[in-house]
Amino acid sequence: MRSLCIRELIYYFRNLKEIIVISSLMLSILLVAPFVFSAEKGVPEGVPAAMLWVALLCAVQLGCSQSWQRHADAGELELLPLLPWTLEASVFAKTLAFYVVLLLQLLVLLPIASLWLGVSSGQWGQWLLGLSAGGLGLTCLCQMAAGFMAGNRKSGALMGLVVLPFSLPILIFGAAYTAQDQLWADSVIFLIAYAVFLAPLHCLAVAAGLRYGH
Repeated sequence: MRSLCIRELIYYFRNLKEIIVISSLMLSILLVAPFVFSAEKGVPEGVPAAMLWVALLCAVQLGCSQSWQRHADAGELELLPLLPWTLEASVFAKTLAFYVVLLLQLLVLLPIASLWLGVSSGQWGQWLLGLSAGGLGLTCLCQMAAGFMAGNRKSGALMGLVVLPFSLPILIFGAAYTAQDQLWADSVIFLIAYAVFLAPLHCLAVAAGLRYGH
């Protein structure tokens, strides 16, 4: 399992174009969003935080879809059950590798986004905690949907329909948390609990889908 996780990490850092595309999508949403509002009235309070979470969802969805489609294009989906560890462990290794890459992107993008959104440096720690907890939940959701739809050329469009209803609690509580000044609020506890609930569930679900669907 560890070898698969390391292999995924090596792939990402050897193919920086994929990371750049994911990061560019997140940044483009953040940069364009303020121009939707009137220059006289300005951006309403709470909208920047909400747009940051929407940008995170779109980036995670794109990254997870590409991750599983890569295996489908290479014909590796049928080989995953033959590895010398459980299929659930393979799913967890892929999720862990993607989540590590996502955290590194957040560390780089958060200072840039904070300058555009008007977030003080004293709030960076709180925002990073919320985005990390919410990002783990979104990663598990998107990995589960992408694993089920791996090999389907229209998986990108279908993923949005599947993931959106289950990601709404993360977006709502995440935006509420980043709008607060309290570090350990009920909102972030919910985000952590939701991620802990989804972590083993998505491993079992994707493994079952790969085992009986491919």
